[in-house]
Order: sequence, then C-alpha cells, then structure tokens
Amino acid sequence: MKDLEEEVITVQNQLKDIITLIKLESNTEIVDYFRVNDALSTQLFFLKAILDYHYSYGRSRRPYLILRENLQSPLSEMYIIPPGYLKEHKFIHNNLDLSKKIQTLQLKNGQILIDWEDIRDIPTEFVWFENVWREFIKKEIED
Repeated sequence: MKDLEEEVITVQNQLKDIITLIKLESNTEIVDYFRVNDALSTQLFFLKAILDYHYSYGRSRRPYLILRENLQSPLSEMYIIPPGYLKEHKFIHNNLDLSKKIQTLQLKNGQILIDWEDIRDIPTEFVWFENVWREFIKKEIED
C-alpha cells in the first residue's frame, strides 16, 4: 500500500502544480490543458478509491495480493496455510463482505470524500423512466 499512497501524493502534486508543468503557447492549447487536468483528476479518484478499498480490507472480486504481515482482529482475519512447498507463504482470509455495498466518491471543497452505501434492490415492477423521473423531480418520491 505504500507504493499506492506514494502514487496518490505524486498525482496530487501534479494537479497542484499543473500550471507550472504545462506551458501554454497559444489559446488553442487550452483544450490539451483540460485533457491533462481531467486525466490527472480521474487518476486521483481511481487511486483514492483503490486505497480506500484496501484500508477497508474489502474482499476481492477477483484474485489480488496485498503484502502485510499483521492480522486485523476486528475483521476476524485468520491465516490460511497452503499445503506442500507453498507452506512458506501465508494467506489471509477475512469475513468482511462489501459485496452489498457501493463505494461513492465526490469532490467537495477540493477534497475527495469517500463513503460506503448499501446497494439498492433492483425494482421488480415495470415503470416508465420518464414517469418515475417526473415524480422524483416533483419530490413525490424520495431517493
């Protein structure tokens, strides 16, 4: 995670110093400036989301590797010792399940705020989007 934390700092510094990093020769290059700014902002959002996911010790939806030595007792983690020549490696298993949560990110006052919300059920009734949207706008239904 240390490398990921360092990369977050690198991208934050690049965004902070973007005016000095990109020299605009003409007003037509402003589009390139916005592209670079957008790419760096997107990188920062993704890196922060990944880092937060690791801090939350979320289970992978695919195989991945986190190098750390200590178990997190609040997460009911335990070692799994594989058989044979792989015994020298330790695998950590935990019972934390974020599969019923969704990670949300928003930019507020220059800070990226990350939260975990419960997923909503998929509606079982068939309704026209336009009607539901009109009711939502009129505050006849809540989010």
